[in-house]
Amino acid sequence: MANQTKDILKGYFNTGDIPSEANFQDLIDSSLNQAETICQVLSGSLKTHITGSGTYGSGVQGTGDGYKYNVIELNNEKITTIVVDLQGLSSSATTNNIIGLSGSSDASLFRYYNTVHGSLYKVEIGCAEQPAGGEPHVSLKFSGSAQSTFANISQSANVILSTGGDLNTGELISNVNSTLTAVPSDNDFVYLVNGSSGTDAAYTAGKLIIKFYGLCSDSY
Repeated sequence: MANQTKDILKGYFNTGDIPSEANFQDLIDSSLNQAETICQVLSGSLKTHITGSGTYGSGVQGTGDGYKYNVIELNNEKITTIVVDLQGLSSSATTNNIIGLSGSSDASLFRYYNTVHGSLYKVEIGCAEQPAGGEPHVSLKFSGSAQSTFANISQSANVILSTGGDLNTGELISNVNSTLTAVPSDNDFVYLVNGSSGTDAAYTAGKLIIKFYGLCSDSY
């Protein structure tokens, strides 16, 4: 019959009510149906995420905004979105050394699972706030180690994507029209690292949004 809000639908089924045929039709028409092949429209915004396999290390949470991790599956594609506030984290003076909270145990952004994150084909690093204090040239890197800490690990072969220079507010770096430097294997840990040697200091500012795009394993 008609789409109705949740509050109206709940009103049809209060204790003692006798819902009518039209009430049940409203209930059905107001819900998404996975068997339907016609276009179904959402009037409001949609927020969805997969959690549970995105365990991150304590070393990526600084003194700024909280670390965020979400994975969505859309049209046979897995999109992993990570938001990192660099404030309070530290960089070192060595290329490809891990950025993290000094003195913390594990500074991984997340653990890469093929079943959760898909077959990786694209990565993006966006800068919402220019890094200050610490090294502004950063890269993404992976390792098999679950306990890699700030200033640890320097195997350049494991770099996934480099920003190629100092990040600026509003800048977006990706591997579009180029090949990823390397791709993490199943169960590897992903880290943020110095893109070049330079600054051994704590960050006073800097916000990054990082996205991993993968093909769902059941679609190829």
